[in-house]
Amino acid sequence: MVAFYVEQGAVVDDANAHRETPLSCAVYWALNGKEQIYSTDHHLICRMLLDYKADVNSRDEDFRTPLHKAAWNCDHVLLNMLLEAGAEANLMDDNGCAPLQYVLKVTDVLQACCSYPRAVEVIVNTYEHIRCTTKWRTAIPDDLFETYRSFYESLFEACANTPRSLKHLARCAIRRILLHKCHKRIPLLLLPAILKRYLLLEPEGIIY
Repeated sequence: MVAFYVEQGAVVDDANAHRETPLSCAVYWALNGKEQIYSTDHHLICRMLLDYKADVNSRDEDFRTPLHKAAWNCDHVLLNMLLEAGAEANLMDDNGCAPLQYVLKVTDVLQACCSYPRAVEVIVNTYEHIRCTTKWRTAIPDDLFETYRSFYESLFEACANTPRSLKHLARCAIRRILLHKCHKRIPLLLLPAILKRYLLLEPEGIIY
């Protein structure tokens, strides 16, 4: 039905009374709160809307983006999808919260996402520095910690009470200047491909 309506002239970013776009609604309702299961149909709808150039950083009446809602639901599939489509993880809602604060503010949410370190890595790397707590480790089951030991050890070390690497701080400064234009401007820079991928936050499996 998404394809049908768009082909018939529907505006992909047309908002409802709460300033929610179809993408924002699809992201939010991808989680069945009662059953605590994710809808693959909603994931597919989100993918189609993004393919039709839906605004990945649209803001509703509470200034929440689709990424805020995916983070609130701890939907690792949509977190990856939205970030890869250019979602800005630094945008604040009207409570002054960025998406990461919804993802990692409680241990049970981290536990739900810890088997998908790529999503955690991309979001953490959008911030200059985040200080971890002992609750982060206790939220990760031992078997998953062992499976992704190198990643999580690098996460805890990078998020200790010390500055991140100069390379990472330079990346944050560049992305702060470019803001929502990162995914358009960075590919045009006269830089080696490996540095472009680094600036675009492509996961490396380790944090430093």
